[in-house]
Amino acid sequence: MYICNPNLELKQMDMIRPYFHVSNEMMNLVSEISEQIGVLSDGADARTTAYRPPYDVMSEVDFLRAHSELSEGQTGRVGEYSADGRMVPHLMAVLFSWVAQTDVHPLISSCVFHYELQQIRPFSGGNGRLGVLWQLLLMARWRPLLASMPLEQAFQACLLDFGESVETAKSDHFIEKMLRCVRDVLTQKVEDKVKNKVKNKIARKVENKSAATVEDNALSRSEKRIVDLLSEDARLTIGALAQRAKLSEAGVNKILASLRRKGVIERIGANKNGYWQVNI
Repeated sequence: MYICNPNLELKQMDMIRPYFHVSNEMMNLVSEISEQIGVLSDGADARTTAYRPPYDVMSEVDFLRAHSELSEGQTGRVGEYSADGRMVPHLMAVLFSWVAQTDVHPLISSCVFHYELQQIRPFSGGNGRLGVLWQLLLMARWRPLLASMPLEQAFQACLLDFGESVETAKSDHFIEKMLRCVRDVLTQKVEDKVKNKVKNKIARKVENKSAATVEDNALSRSEKRIVDLLSEDARLTIGALAQRAKLSEAGVNKILASLRRKGVIERIGANKNGYWQVNI
């Protein structure tokens, strides 16, 4: 939380920074989230990589513009900092400067920005909604995939849990809670992806089996007999097939040609030393 004194010299004010402690819990959550993003990124939609943010998340001008657009139709100081906060413009400038320069992990720094915004409350209204939006934009700047995740609803729910106490909540508690929200949303997405993968795999197997059954049903009795014989011994000669199927060699050749056209069998190797591969 920022600690400010209106009588501070400007030089002293420039030393003000967000106060928080990077805990082991935070780093563990960051690690979990990073792993989940890796899983979800595998085969991700091309639209994810082509993500273009609606605002420049490092621009205070865009920040004010976002407030104006989100507050469209409302009265009051829309798109302007609150008139009764003499320190607000400087505090926001310091916050934007910090988030642009910090070497803290982007997931954590996005939570810090959101927390500090709730403490400063730069606008007369709409601070909660804009805080959620800016945290999402900061995270998506690090990994665009996060822009496609349903995190806004999760963050709103977290803020409702805090209620009015969000302004007095400890920064570490706020950061960890927000990171858990991200982790939980991604966990569900990973589970959904695994379920869909298994479902699609089963569907493909059923489809292939059905296709094979249809193909098998399309064969004549003589063709099925030849296929059965070749399945038992892929190196049977024309003569051996004719003898076992009780057909003429000319008839066997005709059937083999038909089966090859249908893709049911194919010849591997030379006529003398090769064999028949059955594809159903």
